[in-house]
Amino acid sequence: MKTFLTICIFLQGISPPPLVKETFSKMFPDIISNSLKYEYFNYIATFQINGKKTSTKIATDGKWKETETESSVFELPMEVQNSYNKDFGTEVHHDGKIERANSKVVYFIETLQDDSSLRIVFSEKGNSLS
Repeated sequence: MKTFLTICIFLQGISPPPLVKETFSKMFPDIISNSLKYEYFNYIATFQINGKKTSTKIATDGKWKETETESSVFELPMEVQNSYNKDFGTEVHHDGKIERANSKVVYFIETLQDDSSLRIVFSEKGNSLS
């Protein structure tokens, strides 16, 4: 564990590989990211698109993994809203959509439970995946 942490800290100061930069530029040509943060063998960029916080994850080999976009709970599919309200019903603190490289789109809602943050992931049909 100490070795891994040391590697992460050391890599924070290193510029991302060209393939990572190239993938980011192709996917988001209008976004200039001055910080691609290294985390668990991936580079993560956080930026705004249409006023919404967005982050994308790109592997060190340049392969896109996923993009997460924050939204309003009212922008989530009705099936997701209904499932969350039925099974949890607590105040929503953070929510959004995750587009994954395997063509899957999932939605998440974060809430507080027992003083801890809980992230519940849902399919487009409202089925809980977490």
